[in-house]
Amino acid sequence: MDAALEFRLGPNRVNGSYRCILDKFLQMMRVMRGGDVRVLKAQLDLTAQSVLVTRLTAPLWSLLVAMLCCNLVGVFGHQKLVLALIFPAIVTLTLGVSCSVAALYLGRTNRMAGDEQVRH
Repeated sequence: MDAALEFRLGPNRVNGSYRCILDKFLQMMRVMRGGDVRVLKAQLDLTAQSVLVTRLTAPLWSLLVAMLCCNLVGVFGHQKLVLALIFPAIVTLTLGVSCSVAALYLGRTNRMAGDEQVRH
C-alpha cells in the first residue's frame, strides 16, 4: 500500500501492532528533521507576533460578519441577532486564549540571550 494512502486511511495493522495517524506523522517528521532550530524559532516568533497583532481586528471582523448575517441587516443570512453574536463571542474567547499563550511564549523567549543559546 502506498505510504500517503496508508497515512490517510488512519489506524491499520502493521507488523502485528496498531499505529495511529499521529505515529505516522511523527515518523515522517523524524525523516525530515534536518532543519535548523533557529528557523523554527523564527517561524514561531513570527506566528506569535501575528497573533498579537490581530487581537483587535479579528473580533471586529467577526462582529461585522455576524451583523451581515443577522435579521437586522440580512445581507448574507437571516439568523436571530443572539445566534449571530455567538460567532464573535467564540472568536473573541479563542483569540484571548491565543494571545495569552503567544504573550507567554514571547515573554519567555525574549528573556533568552539570543540565537547563540539556541542549540542544534
